Amino acid sequence: MVVLHSLTESEDGVLAIEQCLLDKGHQPVRLTGASTSAYRSPLVRYYKKLSIRGLWAFARSGVLFSSHAFFGGLSKARGQQNVLLWHGEVVKPVGALHNDRAIAADVAPVCSEIGQRYRCSEFRLDTDQVPVIGAPRNDRMLRTDRQAARQALGWASDEAVWLWLPTYRGPVSGGRGGDRVSPADSFLFDDASVTMLDSQLVQRKITLVLKPHPLAAIDIADGHHGLRMMRQSEIERSGISLYQMLATADGLVTAASSVWIDYLLTQRPIIFAFPDIAEYRQRRGLNLEPYEEWAPGPFVYDLQSLGQRLTGFRDGQDPFGDRRSDMLGRFHLYTDGDSSSRLLNLLGL
Repeated sequence: MVVLHSLTESEDGVLAIEQCLLDKGHQPVRLTGASTSAYRSPLVRYYKKLSIRGLWAFARSGVLFSSHAFFGGLSKARGQQNVLLWHGEVVKPVGALHNDRAIAADVAPVCSEIGQRYRCSEFRLDTDQVPVIGAPRNDRMLRTDRQAARQALGWASDEAVWLWLPTYRGPVSGGRGGDRVSPADSFLFDDASVTMLDSQLVQRKITLVLKPHPLAAIDIADGHHGLRMMRQSEIERSGISLYQMLATADGLVTAASSVWIDYLLTQRPIIFAFPDIAEYRQRRGLNLEPYEEWAPGPFVYDLQSLGQRLTGFRDGQDPFGDRRSDMLGRFHLYTDGDSSSRLLNLLGL
């Protein structure tokens, strides 16, 4: 039996593996905490994670795929092959590198040799347990019909639409290694700055979609037109996943999230909105230092500068293309969208 588990119903790594398993004729079990979901397939069996059927499926599973720690990251059924898809790589310390417990795993695929070295250290794994075959979550981004997804999201074709994924700053249940730098609901920008940014965006016909982490409590006032908040619940209802949104977005705004490493595959612009980088560097730390020299895009420390950078990219000013290409070569051995298939072949599935 093959069992799948993820933090959210829309987690792209698990969805990519699920589809690849179905294509190969398997009928996997998905352990979930939700009663329903826009992502469900009639060919998949869905069991509540904390139920007799769910626990029994876990105990009987031959292979378990998970995007986060499962039952605290310590549980493993006898004879089970535990595949840790995880949900990012390299940028910041996690697991043992963050004075946390390693997560039980037999196989943990990564995108590059750099990622392999860190994953081995993070979760105390041998190199043969960490194959450089790419991340299944990226298959969803690379294989998405961009125009169809844009239409499904209601994003206008004549507007530049950027996706803003702020770095989460609180501990993740089942993920381990929260940032613990500032409150999880800390947005770091005041209402007046947000209003000013919104005005800039409207004038330049730019839409900036702010997507907080699923566990963050970030909120902004209503009434904005250029800056749009999109919560996890909206994504779950839409049936469009985060990595399908990334495929559609004209650019990415983030900070210490490793999502920018995945977004390199699109070769589209990236902006780093990171006003507290000095504090973050001191308290949490970054694996890639100097971070400003690794990051393939401009750093901004206030929303006025963010608006100016967005406008510059809108006008065709993109001095970071060569650096993005360089980092793409460093962080991705594969760019083909076939990582899920490579992983299943490796596992004999």
